[in-house]
Amino acid sequence: SLESDIFTVSTDSSGDFNTVQGAIDFIPESNPNRKTIFIKKGTYNEIVYFRNKENITFLGEDRAKTVISYANNGVFNNRTMSPNPALAGGYHNLRAVFAINKSNGIHIVNLTLRSIGEKPAQAEALLIKGDKNIVSHVNIEGSGDALQATGTIYVSNSKIQGFGDNVLGYGAVFFNTCDFVSTYGPHLWVRNTLENHGNVLLNCTLRTIGDIETTIARAPDSRGKTYPYVEAILINCKLEGIRPEGWGKVAAITDEIRYWEYNSTNLNDGKPVDFSKRHTVAKQLTMENDAEIINNYKNPTYVLGGWTPKMSPYIISQPISSSVKKGQSTQFNVQITAIPEARFQWFKNDKAINGATSSILKINNVKAENKGNYHVTITNQSGKVTSKKAILTVK
Repeated sequence: SLESDIFTVSTDSSGDFNTVQGAIDFIPESNPNRKTIFIKKGTYNEIVYFRNKENITFLGEDRAKTVISYANNGVFNNRTMSPNPALAGGYHNLRAVFAINKSNGIHIVNLTLRSIGEKPAQAEALLIKGDKNIVSHVNIEGSGDALQATGTIYVSNSKIQGFGDNVLGYGAVFFNTCDFVSTYGPHLWVRNTLENHGNVLLNCTLRTIGDIETTIARAPDSRGKTYPYVEAILINCKLEGIRPEGWGKVAAITDEIRYWEYNSTNLNDGKPVDFSKRHTVAKQLTMENDAEIINNYKNPTYVLGGWTPKMSPYIISQPISSSVKKGQSTQFNVQITAIPEARFQWFKNDKAINGATSSILKINNVKAENKGNYHVTITNQSGKVTSKKAILTVK
């Protein structure tokens, strides 16, 4: 029924749909009340594409074991090349595994998107065009490129991995606590204009596989179209496998390019990155001289054109029942994603436990009276969710 707020997708016919595309096709374009497509563990060999949708959450049962993948690429599905930020003709979305076109308020949570291919072939795992979209706890694994992003997008606690030019797009994208992995090419290929910010990385890791060295970003002269206002900002990031110059190709006009870093450190030893050989257009920010700039770029609302990302809590790992002997210790854990950060409250037998307000509930020196049912509520300004009950048995 369309009145339902949750639809289930499974590979074994136990859900409402057998394919992710089937579930998204069922939800109409006009959708004022958020719907959730819960995707059970399994590998879904399909290309997913939709446009003009709104207020939909794709929630995977298991980040590593809920996989949407396909052998799509820019050779298999050729497209008309265009430097136009409007993505003329919509051809850019043909080569992606999971393509979101002109859609707003889309949340992708706790799953893996994978483009299958051993050689680079311009094959994004995820393409997003739209506003106020959120990606959280997602593995984005491209065969070639990985993520194409246009609009306003907030990405948190996710991995972006590809062969190079791993993030391509014209939009304002705020990456919070993400892992960037490249096999040899630049991590970012930035194309924003003066109309919006570019790519901002806060508390992220940038690394390569093996002994390869690459650059953080490049700003191309692409088929006659230059991007003199490109913006790539790194704040509190950890780097490995980055060339001493740090930044790659730039356009002929460099006065307005923002290749800025604050507190970049080496991933292996935590020491500050040697900035002495950085590209001539790069700038090292300092708290002494640039405190306002640094604080602005730490703020997603500033970067994303006034939009403050918000997402109700989702539980991605439930507490597990435990059986222990008296005198031993045990703990219950819950893993969640929520924007902004959420508050926790643990309960025993439906009664709140004083001071138990973190994601982990530790019980030391277990006694007989500790046995019972335990659960936790997770709350932020966007909503509230309650975990399943876990049973503590005392032997």
